[in-house]
Amino acid sequence: PEKVASEARTALVMAWNTACIHAHALGDYRLAVELADGGQRFAAKNPYIYHSAACAYAAIGQIDRAIAQIALAIEHEYEHTEKMETDADLGPLQSDPRFSALFVEWRARRADLT
Repeated sequence: PEKVASEARTALVMAWNTACIHAHALGDYRLAVELADGGQRFAAKNPYIYHSAACAYAAIGQIDRAIAQIALAIEHEYEHTEKMETDADLGPLQSDPRFSALFVEWRARRADLT
């Protein structure tokens, strides 16, 4: 689809994310990572992709890449940021101090807005 906003473009972006989620759910982490990598070009428009990518990278032990995706999701105002903090698929990240620091910073920024 064209690079401009359209129904076809929106459907493609949603389908890309859904495919990543399903590959991960089926335990095909290699495919999930492949889809996560390919979906990066759409992620700024659909931050759900950052969350899905973080799960895929965490599943194969790529902690740095997964944390970077969490940071991008937060930066792009992902509407389910809070859910990422307790997402079982992100369990491998939860003991990393960088992971919890992202949420502390996110909460501080939100508090500054009120």
